[in-house]
Amino acid sequence: MRVFVKWCMAILNYAKVAKEVEPKKKLVEVMDAELKKAQAELNAKTEKLNEEMKKVEELEKQFQEVKDRKERLENEMELCRMRLVRAEKLTTGLESEHGRWKESVEVLDKKILQLVGDVF
Repeated sequence: MRVFVKWCMAILNYAKVAKEVEPKKKLVEVMDAELKKAQAELNAKTEKLNEEMKKVEELEKQFQEVKDRKERLENEMELCRMRLVRAEKLTTGLESEHGRWKESVEVLDKKILQLVGDVF
């Protein structure tokens, strides 16, 4: 009889524990389903974030290329500007020589004409 009482007590304890555990099991199932859903959403968002990060990296790369090109063009523009200034100085300097060269050509033309007569 003692064994039967112990068995009955064990069954009662089991029933009591089962009553307490059953809602917790259902809660765990619900929470697992929510966790899977949240993980799926997280994976989708992570994938989208990775795609956007790749786009950002590509745009940064393009920006750097454009920035480098702009700097190169600015350097070329400055070089052209300096060449233009030097060319203007050279042109101005040569303008003053133009009159002198013109006189020299006229003198040499006269000497060429007189050269035949001077030889004899």
